[in-house]
Amino acid sequence: MDEQREEVLRQPQDLIDKGGDSDAVYKVMREALDLRPIPHDLLRTLLQRRVKAGHEAVSPEESARKEDLVRRHWDEFTRPSPRAMDVQHPVGATANAIKAALPEFQERPVPHLDFEAVKRWVREQREPASLPPEFAEGRSLSYWRAGRGLLFQDEDGSVYTPFELLRKKASRQDMETAWRRGFRISDVLTLSWLRPKPLELHDVEALLRRLAEAVLPGTPISFAPYDEPQYRSALRMQLGDVPIPGATGGILNPWPGLPNDVDLANVRLYLESWAWARSGQAISLAELPFPLFDG
Repeated sequence: MDEQREEVLRQPQDLIDKGGDSDAVYKVMREALDLRPIPHDLLRTLLQRRVKAGHEAVSPEESARKEDLVRRHWDEFTRPSPRAMDVQHPVGATANAIKAALPEFQERPVPHLDFEAVKRWVREQREPASLPPEFAEGRSLSYWRAGRGLLFQDEDGSVYTPFELLRKKASRQDMETAWRRGFRISDVLTLSWLRPKPLELHDVEALLRRLAEAVLPGTPISFAPYDEPQYRSALRMQLGDVPIPGATGGILNPWPGLPNDVDLANVRLYLESWAWARSGQAISLAELPFPLFDG
């Protein structure tokens, strides 16, 4: 282990042992996320401390008010929107076209997430997803799931994933300002497929190119590297001049319980982008139905 890695790892441990302000925590998180492998256990403990401190910093009444707002709108965050299920709407029609172009992918409904369980997972910084039985058996599998995802629209109109925003904003204050201004909700179709090794990023790109040719013939597409800790290698897809990403994802890092001789790919398709490119109509991302942040 080199000296730079040792120093970066020492910082979150010092913050855990001695405490630290939010700016220091934010800085250390950004540095630690650049390490490979990422020190997940240290970061998880640090986040647990910060979540606890955040709850203690507001009154019980204010905390209860915000929790009640999220609870009442929970379905809007976790289930496909009405327009994604309406075949007459560009988003719903495009979702159907994508599914028809991928007959090898079968639907796997997302189990509804219980609000109380998710609240515990967030506070404990645990991963809520369980390993599908077919994955543990190492069987080839291709499936899609419909749901929602978070994106952020910056002041210049650019749209970012949460991790991209974290890498873009150098200070906690800039990050919080972006959250207040640009919090958006996207309808997402997630594609996952398990195959014997080797499954490489060019295989992911080839599938997306084939899908775009079938659903969006003639639309210019481009790819750029996408760096998120869960992926061994990943890309970001853009559709023409649509500011919303067409897709993000790639080859996931090994999962506990996954056989060593298989690889797992995971790609999130942002349906507003595909519907925009397919229909020629500007399709906006959904905004929060209430102010989650004050100020």
